Amino acid sequence: MLRNALQQALKPAFSGARSLSARTKVADKMIALTVVDSYGIRVPVLGTVGQTLAQALAGNPNLADSCPTISPVHGNECHISVAKEYLSTLPDITEEEEDMIFEFVPTAAITPNSRLASQIRLNRDLNGLTLAVQPLHPWKTL
Repeated sequence: MLRNALQQALKPAFSGARSLSARTKVADKMIALTVVDSYGIRVPVLGTVGQTLAQALAGNPNLADSCPTISPVHGNECHISVAKEYLSTLPDITEEEEDMIFEFVPTAAITPNSRLASQIRLNRDLNGLTLAVQPLHPWKTL
């Protein structure tokens, strides 16, 4: 009986501990990014593990115009330039991504650090990633 009374008395404390661990799990899924916009302003962006970089950028009201919807098939897209120290943390560029870069990005704007935001899925290794949003001109290919 005393044991049951103790369990009932301590139950609220344990339920709070569970919600704290749930908050920790949410925080573990958050990825902090720094994006340099077309004006040179650093914009902090939060994304979640599993989300594409394009989704994270399009979801930020300060960057939504930088990551336009280019088609119903491709969805949101951004040409980005990734800081050198993070290139090795990204998956290798695919042939399809290279083709899309040459299709949507002005040739003069393509660099070895050029990537498409829709092709990068956020993971814990990308926490702290710094990148710059670059020009994207899909209408020039029409």
